[in-house]
Amino acid sequence: MHESTKLAFELGRAVRELRECHGWSQTELAEAAAMTQSALASLPSSQADKCGFDSLHPLR
Repeated sequence: MHESTKLAFELGRAVRELRECHGWSQTELAEAAAMTQSALASLPSSQADKCGFDSLHPLR
């Protein structure tokens, strides 16, 4: 697996696990991060480069 693909997959998995831990839907998390649900859903895919890491900053 290519390193950037692996990183995107791991990021998406971590975001999903944390989201589920808090009981949030993708839409709720996207609103909290000031991003669209589709951008959030793209994190574990090869389209993750369309969503910058800065988008996740509000979730600290």
